[in-house]
Amino acid sequence: MSPNPPVSLTMREWDRLKVIEAVVESGLKPGRAAERLSLTVRQIERLVTRYREHGLQGVASGKRGRPGNRKLDDALAQRAVSIIRERYADFGPTLAREKLEQCHGIRLAKETVRHLMTEAGLWVPRSLRADESLERALTWRKARRVTKTLTVQYDRVLYLLEDTDANRALIHRDIEVWEYPDGRTQLQAGERALVCRQYDRLTEVDQGAIVECKRLAHVLELAQAVQAQRDNRSIGTAPSRTHRGAQVRTPRRASGTKKQRELTQQDLEATMIALHEHERGAASVKTARRSANGEVDAPAPCPFDPASSTPCESKNLG
Repeated sequence: MSPNPPVSLTMREWDRLKVIEAVVESGLKPGRAAERLSLTVRQIERLVTRYREHGLQGVASGKRGRPGNRKLDDALAQRAVSIIRERYADFGPTLAREKLEQCHGIRLAKETVRHLMTEAGLWVPRSLRADESLERALTWRKARRVTKTLTVQYDRVLYLLEDTDANRALIHRDIEVWEYPDGRTQLQAGERALVCRQYDRLTEVDQGAIVECKRLAHVLELAQAVQAQRDNRSIGTAPSRTHRGAQVRTPRRASGTKKQRELTQQDLEATMIALHEHERGAASVKTARRSANGEVDAPAPCPFDPASSTPCESKNLG
């Protein structure tokens, strides 16, 4: 075995070396060696051959010291940096990457462009200053105009401003609606936060309210059924809220749903009839079950005479 230059091995390669040496010097069966290293017998035989020919270097990975298959070509990297320096020096990495792909046919990852711009001194990553807030930086902002009734509408929610002189000065002027990542919304006029009340036009009746308010159970159940036919999607310009558990916004409304303004009196009447038929069917099933069990309903009490407080006598109608 010819002398070999020093070579560095990883811990995994050292484990392989011990097993291969046991095969060569101690007569360990290739099958047992394959089980220990989780390799096939043919792989063990190839490692043994390389070890006999090259020693330790035969066990080391042949890829060590070679450029990776996914390494960025130096010429392409220099071309991208020169284009950015010449035309897009004041661009950020994201926009620079888009321009490279759209205008020059160079497709690179955003982080690759960021790394190249940082090394070339075209982009300086910075951390937040003490007076900056990450939550505020990630806040979604949208301009909305204040109406003459001191209301602002955003994402199907009506915001009612307080009737003050300062707020009246904002009539027919644009303010900003800030939506924080945690779902909080705030109206902002410059540096001043506006106090307001919210009226959600897409409020929903939950089952708990139906159970709790027994006297209004039928009305609430009707409202819940009508709301199920309503298109509750947020507006197209609103941010995604999937990180808060909301469903992914679909481009089209669900089948059988309408916008709130499209719901008519006919839809309300059809829903009332459907609920009535459902209740009648449930009552019929309940009566059939009680009859099958031999239960008899208690007789209805005799009505009282409205002229007196005494029960009326049954009359012979024959």
